[in-house]
Amino acid sequence: FYSVYSSMKRTTCIFGNEIVLVPYQHEHVARYHEWMSNPELLELTASEQLTLEQEYKMQKEWADDDKKCTFIILERCRVTGIPSAIEKLENKRQKNSRSDPSSTHLSLFPILFKDDGFVFRNVDAMVGDVNLF
Repeated sequence: FYSVYSSMKRTTCIFGNEIVLVPYQHEHVARYHEWMSNPELLELTASEQLTLEQEYKMQKEWADDDKKCTFIILERCRVTGIPSAIEKLENKRQKNSRSDPSSTHLSLFPILFKDDGFVFRNVDAMVGDVNLF
């Protein structure tokens, strides 16, 4: 169980009809820290206020921990720069899911495009995070 997530959290984007999950990476930390500066959110999540430096350290620790897996949730309609090959497969999947309710509603893709700035370009599409333990 953990080894699958350990590999996934570094190498996989999960595309759904409304959201895209991407591995929590260094590029996300500043926005995440901004969210976690909200006292109400800290209380709701039973979290402690961290400095930005502590947040970067925590992101690295979580990325290196095989028993923790964090994805950032991107609002699909705001995501830009999806490679055309993935976009074609996604369009086909969405068409099939509308005509066949039993078809999957998620697609997993390796991050073959990490170096092209995909994650950095889409920081503004961040709407949340999800942790799997």
